[in-house]
Amino acid sequence: MKRVGNLYSKITDIKNIKEMYDKKVRVNTKNKGKIERFDEHYTSNMARIKYMLDNKIYKPYKYNIFLVREPKVRLIMAQSITDKIVNHLVSKYFLVDVFEPLLIDNNIATRIGKGTHIGIKKVKECLRKNINKELYILKFDIRKYFFNLDHDILKNIIRSKIKDKDAINILDTIIDSANYDYINKEIDDIPLCRKGVGCPIDSMSSQVFAVIYLHKLDDYIKEILKPFLYVRYNDINVIIKKLETRLLNAIWC
Repeated sequence: MKRVGNLYSKITDIKNIKEMYDKKVRVNTKNKGKIERFDEHYTSNMARIKYMLDNKIYKPYKYNIFLVREPKVRLIMAQSITDKIVNHLVSKYFLVDVFEPLLIDNNIATRIGKGTHIGIKKVKECLRKNINKELYILKFDIRKYFFNLDHDILKNIIRSKIKDKDAINILDTIIDSANYDYINKEIDDIPLCRKGVGCPIDSMSSQVFAVIYLHKLDDYIKEILKPFLYVRYNDINVIIKKLETRLLNAIWC
């Protein structure tokens, strides 16, 4: 696949900016107070975002960092509404559009049209075909994956497929937003990003970065190791728990 150019203008189109806010950010933001405050100055906020992107002066605001303890302890690095909009724009037009054709079908993490139900379907099909055989599942996880994404590796992956310098610069800015001192510390023994390593869990770009970061590993497992079935998901436990009990009697994890 050739390196892609002429991307940046897609995120400066006011129609795309408004659509990303109306259909993604406004709908999915849980803090409705933020949405209400943003909507009070909707026109000026839209104009401000377009101005920053047009003039290539966008800089992320500080993250609001806090812990959520249910259903498990998680570190949240919440973004401003402006940052959410920009994040969704670059994720859609620079990352998903460019890297989606490179991903294997069984990478079902954070992808439109994929998800848990697809993973369950694929595993069930495999089990039904081999219901009388002794089967083994290798379940593996990368410890604190998001907080161990290497910035240099991520930037090289981006540059391997994107040649638009303006698109690269804003992606670099978003990646580097985790490098500030107020982020690089620990809260209740939960590590935050280290300088040069780590991406915030809750931002859209981080979710897409996490998907594309291991796409060559996916290729290696599928094409070289050639297991009967390989599925990559954010949390494979979700898939296993939802499988029918009668299909699990031959599985050792």
